[in-house]
Amino acid sequence: MAVHGTAEILLVHYQGKEKGKGVEMTEVNKSLRYRVNVSTSVKGIKAFDCTVDGENFTMDEILAESDRLVAELMKRYPAPLD
Repeated sequence: MAVHGTAEILLVHYQGKEKGKGVEMTEVNKSLRYRVNVSTSVKGIKAFDCTVDGENFTMDEILAESDRLVAELMKRYPAPLD
């Protein structure tokens, strides 16, 4: 049995200086997409695959978000004790 889940978050970030200072505000749309696939083996062992896609984020920001997601999934679906 496999459980699939996706979540999408849209963040809006404004860059620039105050109006009236000669510089207009510019809008930068940032988005993150999480994909998580959790599967259960016939022995009841859960495993997961995950992906974090981002638009208008730095590589360091994407990697940090991916690390955060993996850490959370490892808490929810820990490796079985032998």
